[in-house]
Amino acid sequence: MIITLDNAYQSELLLQPARNNAGELKGLEVTVNFTGVGSVVRIPTELVIPRLTPAEELALFQEKLQLLDTCKLFFIQHQLIAWINITPVIVEFY
Repeated sequence: MIITLDNAYQSELLLQPARNNAGELKGLEVTVNFTGVGSVVRIPTELVIPRLTPAEELALFQEKLQLLDTCKLFFIQHQLIAWINITPVIVEFY
């Protein structure tokens, strides 16, 4: 997804590991970074999310769901939990 603020930024989805106290991998959280289109400049996600329109938030959420769908066999085989943090805007859509 491409977001345009002062410059255009594209989303990069990441899987952030979640471990228990023993260091065992228990799950993965889908997170997002935004980098400049055609550059390596990264803008803090906390600055981008509040500026997204509801439609853009929904598109980003759908991208995250698609990533999980693509990786679902991995999660099942390794018995891992996956989660996505949602905003009130997403709750309204669903």
